[in-house]
Amino acid sequence: MQRTIIYTRVSTQDQAESGLGLESQETECRKYAARFEWEVVNLFTDSGISGAADLDKRPELLNALAELKRGDVFLVYKLDRLSRDVGLNAIIERELGRKGASLRSVSGEGTAADDDDLGALLQRRIVSMFAEYERKLIQARTKQALKAKRARGERTGGSIPFGYNTKTQGAVQVLIPNQAQQETIVEIMEMRAAKTSIRKIVDTMNAKKAHGKKWHIATIQGIVKRHSEPNYWNVTA
Repeated sequence: MQRTIIYTRVSTQDQAESGLGLESQETECRKYAARFEWEVVNLFTDSGISGAADLDKRPELLNALAELKRGDVFLVYKLDRLSRDVGLNAIIERELGRKGASLRSVSGEGTAADDDDLGALLQRRIVSMFAEYERKLIQARTKQALKAKRARGERTGGSIPFGYNTKTQGAVQVLIPNQAQQETIVEIMEMRAAKTSIRKIVDTMNAKKAHGKKWHIATIQGIVKRHSEPNYWNVTA
């Protein structure tokens, strides 16, 4: 029987915790392998990891690739479970070629029995490009949605940015300026406009014990970045 290694992946932490998607991927892969009487020797799963993550952020994918031997089948439910990045897919395919293993997708997607089939290679590249395009489209939509929320003065998650407090307004939390902190922001931005280094600004803030907090480079960088973008925060008292 032909040795088969299955790889499954989900991208969000909620999916990782609930197992949503992982079971169905495994089930479909095992059914596919049984149809061809392949022997499933191992299953590797990356949970809560983006399809755009680099290989060093994909421990189980690396383990799966390391276990492959010549003649093995590397089986995924869909190619976008392997990766949503065209370049990364190409790297993985080269590694499979070096190992003498073949890539198969339950959904088809150009993983022909003959790995040298140019039509199959073209289809894999097209599928990878669309997966990468979809990822970038989602990122763009998310960025635009966050920008719209900030323009309305709504909190967009994470910690409350320096210079603001929050209050509940209807079903959302909105940001309202903290006057004392806003004055410090003006001071920071004036120093930066005068070409003062980030390190010097940090030292200045720590020397005067501004707002009784310990200042760090990342804090100043965040303030400068946020308040350098026109209309980044559109909030009113």
